[in-house]
Amino acid sequence: MSEPIGQHLVPRCYLKNFALSKNKDWLIDACNVQVDDTKIFNVNIKAVCKQKEFYTFKKLPDGDKRFLEKFYSKTVEADYAQVYNLLMNGDNISPNDRFKIIAFVICQYWRTAKYINAINNIFTSSIQHGYNLIQSQGLEKKIHFDGGGAISFENKTVDEVIKEQKEDTREGYNVDSFNRFKDLTSRRINDRIVVYEAHPGDFFITSDNPVKTAHNIYDPTGTIKMPINHKYMVGLLPSNDDPTFRNRKLHRIKLDYERSYFECLGNNFMQIEQADVVILGKKSCLEKALQDYKTFDEDVFNVRFDRFYKNLEEENAFLNSQL
Repeated sequence: MSEPIGQHLVPRCYLKNFALSKNKDWLIDACNVQVDDTKIFNVNIKAVCKQKEFYTFKKLPDGDKRFLEKFYSKTVEADYAQVYNLLMNGDNISPNDRFKIIAFVICQYWRTAKYINAINNIFTSSIQHGYNLIQSQGLEKKIHFDGGGAISFENKTVDEVIKEQKEDTREGYNVDSFNRFKDLTSRRINDRIVVYEAHPGDFFITSDNPVKTAHNIYDPTGTIKMPINHKYMVGLLPSNDDPTFRNRKLHRIKLDYERSYFECLGNNFMQIEQADVVILGKKSCLEKALQDYKTFDEDVFNVRFDRFYKNLEEENAFLNSQL
C-alpha cells in the first residue's frame, strides 16, 4: 500500500457533499480568492485542498513519518459518512455519536494551512531581512533572538535556511494543533448540536478553511459553525452546564426568510474572508456569494439585522425549552 504523500487539509469525504458526481469522480467548482479576476473553475475534489507531505514528520523513522495523516484518515474521516448521515437524518444520538460529530468539526478547525502560511510569511521576511543585514555589515553568520536561540547561515543559503524553518514551523504547528484538537473536543463535548436548514433560495458555500466562529475558538460562550452542504450547516452551541443535561437529541432549525439571509450571508462572507486559497461550491452559488460580497450595503444590512436579532432571542428560548 502506497504512502499518502498528497494529503488533504479538507477531506474528500466532506467536499463531496458540495460536489457533483461524474464518471465515478466528484467535481466541485472553486474560486481562488487570492487573485482579483475571481475566475471560477471546475476541479476534481482529489486535487483541491491538498498539499504534498503537509502532515509528514520528515525526521521520524519511515514507518512513523505520516502517522498524523493516517490518524485523520482512519478515525475522523472514516467516521464522517456516519456523521453526515446523522446530521441529515438523525434524531436521537448516542454519546459516541455526539463525540464523532463534535470531533469532526473541531478537528477541521485546526486542519488548515492558513495559520502556518501566515506565520511563515512573517518569519520568511524576518530571516531575509536579517540575512541581508549581516551580509551588508559583514557580521557573524547568525541571527540571534531576544528570547534565546539563533539561526545560522554557516554553509547554507538563505533559501535553505528558510526552507528548514518552514518545515520546523509546519511540524510544530501540526503537533500543537493535534493536541488542541483533543483538548477542545473534550471541552465542547456537552455542546448542543444544531442543524440549520437554509430557506429556499439561500445557500451555503465552503472553503479550504470552513469552520467559522465569531469569537476566540476557546471562548466557552462562543458558537462554532461549519456548512455541511449547500443547504445545511451544523452548529455547536454551549450547553447550560446543568449536570443533568446530557441531551441526546439533535436540534433542528428550519431558518425563516430573515434568519436564513443572515446565516447564509454571514457564512459566505466569512468563507471568502478566511479562505487560505479557495472558496468552494456550485458555480452559481459562488458567483452570487462573490457578488453579494462586492456590493454589500451596510445600511441595508443594519435595518435587516434588527429583525435578525429578534429571531436569535426566539431561537434561544426554543432551545432552552427543550432542556
